[in-house]
Amino acid sequence: TSKDVIHSFALPELRVKQDAIPGMSIPLHFTATMTSEEFLKTTVGTSREGKGLEIACAQLCGLGHYRMKGFMTVHDDDGYQAWLVEQAEYLEEESGDDDWGDDDW
Repeated sequence: TSKDVIHSFALPELRVKQDAIPGMSIPLHFTATMTSEEFLKTTVGTSREGKGLEIACAQLCGLGHYRMKGFMTVHDDDGYQAWLVEQAEYLEEESGDDDWGDDDW
């Protein structure tokens, strides 16, 4: 969905694209055929070398359109399990008192 105008979620390297329309929830399902590490090996010697799987808005949607991009990481099963452990440890560390003292709302 979108809050304002039509956007278009795109993963160009995976050939995935789905419009995001205000007020509509549109599910998107896909299966990546290679990990990010495998993908990076295919980009050696190209203009995409060293760049990951790009997330982009593929619909000209306004002044901030050029900033609507990011990167996605695809892990194999073992890599994903390791990432989950990493995230759990990070969240455990962050669950203490916050730096601003406003954790008792």
